[in-house]
Amino acid sequence: MRIFTTADPELDAFLRNRGVALDDSLRRAVEEIIADVRQRGDEALLDSARKYDAPGLQSLLASQEEIDEAMPQVEHSFALDHAIERVKDFHEAQLRAITAGWQAEPFLSVSERQRHGQQRHHQANYRWTWN
Repeated sequence: MRIFTTADPELDAFLRNRGVALDDSLRRAVEEIIADVRQRGDEALLDSARKYDAPGLQSLLASQEEIDEAMPQVEHSFALDHAIERVKDFHEAQLRAITAGWQAEPFLSVSERQRHGQQRHHQANYRWTWN
């Protein structure tokens, strides 16, 4: 695993060049789960949770006791805040890398677009355009 910091000059290149792996078997499994949930509802969710995550799960709802136990202890709050900031910084850098080269264009109202000969719902009326 490679670890980047937001100050790493290679971060933008990494974010631009990473691909998305699509696995047909994974896609099929997800489609089957979705179809099952549409047909059987919460019971299908519970079955899938038992199969993939928690074999002993009895309910989809957490008890108040489980919620209380899951709350972070005060001594962990600094670590959680730090993690939140790191995730936020990473995704802000990701957004900068993805939108590099975009420029703001003035938003045109319907009447302004019609004056310029564009259709009412013209595709070019996005707030951001790619250069």
